[in-house]
Amino acid sequence: MTLRYKGIVHTTGSKDSGKTSFNLQVAPLKQIAFFHSDTKYPGVPKEEFGLFVDLKQMEEGRKLFEFRQELVKVIDSVPVGKYPVWIFDTWTRQGEAFRNFVIAHRYDFREKEAFVMPHDAKVVGSQSWRDAHEYEARIISMLYRKTGEGYLGLVTHTKEDNQGGAKTGKEVPDAGKALNQVANFRVWLIRSGRGLPTVITMKRMTEASIVDGYYQPVNVLPDRFDCTLDDKSIWDSIDRYRKNPMGNRSPANGEIPSEFELSIIKGTLTAEQKEIWKANLAAEQSRQQSDTFLLDSQEDNIIARIKELIQNPDNGLIEIMEEINKPIEQGGFGRDFGPADIQSYMDR
Repeated sequence: MTLRYKGIVHTTGSKDSGKTSFNLQVAPLKQIAFFHSDTKYPGVPKEEFGLFVDLKQMEEGRKLFEFRQELVKVIDSVPVGKYPVWIFDTWTRQGEAFRNFVIAHRYDFREKEAFVMPHDAKVVGSQSWRDAHEYEARIISMLYRKTGEGYLGLVTHTKEDNQGGAKTGKEVPDAGKALNQVANFRVWLIRSGRGLPTVITMKRMTEASIVDGYYQPVNVLPDRFDCTLDDKSIWDSIDRYRKNPMGNRSPANGEIPSEFELSIIKGTLTAEQKEIWKANLAAEQSRQQSDTFLLDSQEDNIIARIKELIQNPDNGLIEIMEEINKPIEQGGFGRDFGPADIQSYMDR
């Protein structure tokens, strides 16, 4: 078994930044179980992989929970260690399927199968989201054990950040919180225009040694680095750092992140991103104030319409909500009320 790295690796970045290539170059293709759901194929025949699973085809025509069940069957059917590398490209949809399973079964969630976390109590209230992320983390850990403690690569795209209903202008990984917890190594790849991408280490790679009987972790990589023209893959550059690890030395030229790159590492906003966020927040607040004014003027009409709809015994909460939320040209109020909003009007 020839692996360039062992552990759980989260790779993110914009389109065509080299995320798939980075993961596929960790080992010979015959050692890889490749779970594919990206918009484009990796450019090699499916038969070249040890195992190729087309998740888009598996999901077609299935609801999210049905897709989850089918995926679990495939995962369970693969013996531990048969493929030392498992890659999910991308992980976003799978993570969503596992998290939503907990939300949908929050009142009767139990240990029913190998891929359900042990949980003796019912999942209620705000606890459900915490347990959903815990469940996803357990799933990822189980998938890693399926590799025989080899390599588990989880690839995600990025999405636009949103704070308080306003877009910040910042891109963030399109992933749940679980990846922060369980990944040993996290990288953000940025197209550099020189072939191989620039690498931003969101969670550093560390390797341990024993010095005089004591455990001694060593930081291998800097916060950012570029590959050389002689490198055939990012792993070539990583191997050089392994021979001469970053440790506690000061960063050299090319290892110091820019303001934007530092915002990726620290999870902060650059000055430009802050200005974009403030402008979007002001626009969102203005829209909400406009909506509130419009709602005040409609309130009496909405209450009257709800009372009229209640008179029909066939109308429940959902039916009333659908009527009120219809576009104005269809006789509704063009609102976006949820069940709690409608119930508050029904109680008046």
